[in-house]
Amino acid sequence: MKIGLISNTPWGCPSFFWKKELEKYQLNTFFDEIVFCRDVGWRKPAKQIFELMIKNMQVKVEKCLFIGDDRRWDLIGPNNIGMDALIINRTEKKRVYDATYIKNLYQLLDNLKIPY
Repeated sequence: MKIGLISNTPWGCPSFFWKKELEKYQLNTFFDEIVFCRDVGWRKPAKQIFELMIKNMQVKVEKCLFIGDDRRWDLIGPNNIGMDALIINRTEKKRVYDATYIKNLYQLLDNLKIPY
């Protein structure tokens, strides 16, 4: 299994600032690939940021699952290229009816397509 991070950054902010922050807290070690919007020139939900991740990780889109917390950025983009997506909704205040959602990352295991 590979794990990637896709994220938008504030407008105009180079991705190396955010990559340095991840390194500072050693969070970069949890990811096989990290793609920020500035690496592509497009912000989520544009398909280009998701396509770059797939290309860099050398995986098939149908084998990917994207997890995000905002329907606008994290559901529409992946779905537009055929990637499954889950919305994490910890409080359930904003229920997302057109998406599969989970309340916590423990529930993620139930949604992974891993042969046992």
